[in-house]
Amino acid sequence: MKKGIFRRIFLTYAFLMVLAVLSMELYITNAVREDHLDTLKDDLSIQATLISNTLSFNHSSSHAGLDKVCRQLKEITGARVTVIALDGRVLGDSDTDSSLMDNHANRTELRQALLYAAGAAVRYSNTLKYDFLYVAKKAVKNQRTEGFIRLAVPLKDIDNAINLLRIKIIVIVSLVLLATGAFSIWQTDHLRRLLRQI
Repeated sequence: MKKGIFRRIFLTYAFLMVLAVLSMELYITNAVREDHLDTLKDDLSIQATLISNTLSFNHSSSHAGLDKVCRQLKEITGARVTVIALDGRVLGDSDTDSSLMDNHANRTELRQALLYAAGAAVRYSNTLKYDFLYVAKKAVKNQRTEGFIRLAVPLKDIDNAINLLRIKIIVIVSLVLLATGAFSIWQTDHLRRLLRQI
């Protein structure tokens, strides 16, 4: 009977510890991911600002010409670059023929950029099967809004790093639980022998 009591106490504490660790793991990994995303948003926003200051929003320019410029910018930034008119028309893109692209006026990041000068959104790519971070920056020249520069990067590397962190936490916690379990079993057996002697 005493053995059953000790086992129930150990299992209760083990369950509470696992629950606490899982909660902590979720909190830590989510906080780390959000921190990475915030840093990435800031970096992309700065790059978009620099691009908007140097790029001409000449709507009469050919799509192919701006597409070529966007491809060159992608080689420098490492991000997908899209030039968008104020009405949402895509003027240039580094990855797709911009003349074939849909109007982007209703995209979340553009709506935010129109209101707050910069906007960001995370969307899942059905084609590539992972999330992308989109950051749009309003291009203003001579106090006149000319359009938007949008940069997009895959979050695959961040998600892989977070998953690796999760695995490390789980491995460490599992080792600690095993060590704690072994010590608890030894302690329980020791106490049981003392109780028998008493």
